[in-house]
Amino acid sequence: MLTRENQDLHFLSEGQPRQARQNFVVFCSDCTCVLRVSRVLVDTGRVVEALLNRCPGCGASLEGSVAGRVMPVPPGWAGIALSASRPRVRRGDFRSASSLRGFRSGITRLDSLLEPLEPGKLAVFREWPAGMLAELLCFRAQLPAAAGGLDSTAVFVDGGNCSDLYLFSRFAKSAGVSPKKAMRRVITSRAFTVYQLADTIIRVLPGAVGDCGARLVAVSDVLSMFADPGISEAEGRRVASAIGQGLQALKRPDTLVVATLGTPTPYDGRVASHADILLEFGREGERVRASLLRHPKRKHATVSFSPREAFGMGMNEAHRFGKDRPFI
Repeated sequence: MLTRENQDLHFLSEGQPRQARQNFVVFCSDCTCVLRVSRVLVDTGRVVEALLNRCPGCGASLEGSVAGRVMPVPPGWAGIALSASRPRVRRGDFRSASSLRGFRSGITRLDSLLEPLEPGKLAVFREWPAGMLAELLCFRAQLPAAAGGLDSTAVFVDGGNCSDLYLFSRFAKSAGVSPKKAMRRVITSRAFTVYQLADTIIRVLPGAVGDCGARLVAVSDVLSMFADPGISEAEGRRVASAIGQGLQALKRPDTLVVATLGTPTPYDGRVASHADILLEFGREGERVRASLLRHPKRKHATVSFSPREAFGMGMNEAHRFGKDRPFI
């Protein structure tokens, strides 16, 4: 049913009104604020547009968290139709249990290692499928906090030119989100030399992240181009060290930085040494092994999971992704 929490807003709660009539109720699944009550079915997309994609109850994004169902409604509350012109009242004392868990990958076994995956940290993931995980996190950053997201845009830098448009679309579709809409919330960049990559990380990203308000920055396969035999060892050490320092400098109290080392090089330590969270992957038959080597709040531990559980596909198919189709 519905109960009245204050003079402007109403929230779902347990119980049954004495005099109730079945109505279609649209509400925020995060804080249960009632957005619309109607005798007929309502297009929830229009409700989201009318509220400018912000819940008046908790302030979170309504994309992915708006819900609607038929339920008994007290007669006095029929016809509720909130809009963005109404005052937005935040319930400062309300936080759902799921939102308290913070940002997560949605891979249960992996999250048991990484949580909390907090802003203000640099997380470095080694070996395959680190790049796939970076793309998954870029998608999940868009989700509301109640769904384990950051309710934010993301910045993705493809250091190895091997990320995949189709993989990202697959993640969006599996969550019921339009791939085109999801891609609009990811700012992408590619570099073709180690020097372009270093310049992007050190000079371009700090301003770009601030301009778009991104709470996640992911740099995939950050040192893959250092396998070029034309780069001297001394130059490789110098540029890799600059990149590692640049990644560390990107950290902000509200921004999580993720870097992946998918292609092993002699310079991996120049980046890994700056990591607050260090995770290394390996393969165990048809499963992926994940070993947590460094974390500010957790001890070293190892878990395993199947690619199907993590990415919705078998091992052979998962290995094909990211090899020959660029992320656009």
